[in-house]
Amino acid sequence: MEFAYRTDIGRRRPNNQDYVGIFKNQSEATLALVADGMGGHRGGDVASEMAVSHLGYAFEKTDTAEI
Repeated sequence: MEFAYRTDIGRRRPNNQDYVGIFKNQSEATLALVADGMGGHRGGDVASEMAVSHLGYAFEKTDTAEI
């Protein structure tokens, strides 16, 4: 399966604060995460990246075969 995504900076912000991640766990299940910045607040891009990265990392370590 192929995945694609696109984000848009919009007209009012100097940088894009969105972050996207696609992860597979030990059972080959897929999780797609999208974090929308924090409305231009300082560090919104870092918060988005951290949220996606940490959740994705935890998911990759799970085994959902028994669910």
